[in-house]
Amino acid sequence: MPKDYIPDKLRFGEVIKKYHKASGIKTKDLAELLHVTRGTILHWETDINRPSVEQIKALCEILKIPPHELFRVASPDSISDTHEENIINCYRKAGDVGRAIIEKTAVTVYEEEEKGRIEGLRKKYRPIPLEATAAAAGSGNPFFDAGEEYRYVRTTGISKAADTIIRVSGRSMEPKYNDGDLVYVKFANSADDGSDVICSTADGAVIKHKAGNKLVSLNPNLPFGEKSEDDYVKIEGVVLGIVDMDDIAGKEDSAALEEIYKNL
Repeated sequence: MPKDYIPDKLRFGEVIKKYHKASGIKTKDLAELLHVTRGTILHWETDINRPSVEQIKALCEILKIPPHELFRVASPDSISDTHEENIINCYRKAGDVGRAIIEKTAVTVYEEEEKGRIEGLRKKYRPIPLEATAAAAGSGNPFFDAGEEYRYVRTTGISKAADTIIRVSGRSMEPKYNDGDLVYVKFANSADDGSDVICSTADGAVIKHKAGNKLVSLNPNLPFGEKSEDDYVKIEGVVLGIVDMDDIAGKEDSAALEEIYKNL
């Protein structure tokens, strides 16, 4: 018999019985939780009767039954064409009631998995605004407003502390920051000595290192230059670190996250 063979009748009973036994929940207690009789539970476990769509959902939640196992298919990530064909054959052989159960249950399983996926994305990533103006590792970039744009970044201690993300432009902060790097920034109007900061200047936005009362470049070949008292220089934020590109949500997850946060 093929390894992926699925019988004509999907045997819910043996799966329910297996997880019921593993749960340690007494039959009478399970019956009370599901608002049915003890006999109904026994009928389900021996395939005399089949639970309704709502009861299947409750069983999966209470007994921790993976829906794909209940229907004898592979997990969603590994399902093969053969499994799909077997499920289709089972559906075709079922009567009207059986087909209705399969259809409703499939929709319920999909909706529950989609809700779980969305909740998982919300926990895994957080939206952080990406500033339109890059911070120059040089003399300065003019400020401009290109509208609100976000990056969805893995939720970590550093990303939770950040207020925004800024792109580095230029080479004067090498080797610590390279042209094109994205950095986490916490808004602040002052910074401790030794911090890397984002500043607004008469020339535009810059990223520099704070050394005493001076702002300096890290690349000795590209010094920032002395600033007079008349020059406008204001600290706008403290750099927390570089954004790891692997922590940014991929195209598909980003599209899903945009829909999630659009509706909040």
